[in-house]
Amino acid sequence: MAPQRGILHVSCIFVLEHSDLRHQVLLLAYSAGHEGIQKMLHHLQADFYILGDTTLVRDFMCACSTFQCNKTESLQLAGLLQPLDVPS
Repeated sequence: MAPQRGILHVSCIFVLEHSDLRHQVLLLAYSAGHEGIQKMLHHLQADFYILGDTTLVRDFMCACSTFQCNKTESLQLAGLLQPLDVPS
């Protein structure tokens, strides 16, 4: 089987949709650490162009057990407590 090759898109390497290279590229971007979806996307998009990369990275990170154990909730604070009405 011939080695998988990519072509250039602007200054990034274009990775084909049905290429084995996609998994290797994800692992390369993931090797920077368990930093989260946005940072992994930033690392990936610095050198590679993959169609649907946001969905691909989100699915990849959701399958990572270490990421799932260490991620924090990003919900807004509930705010100040409000007193209840005094019953009559």
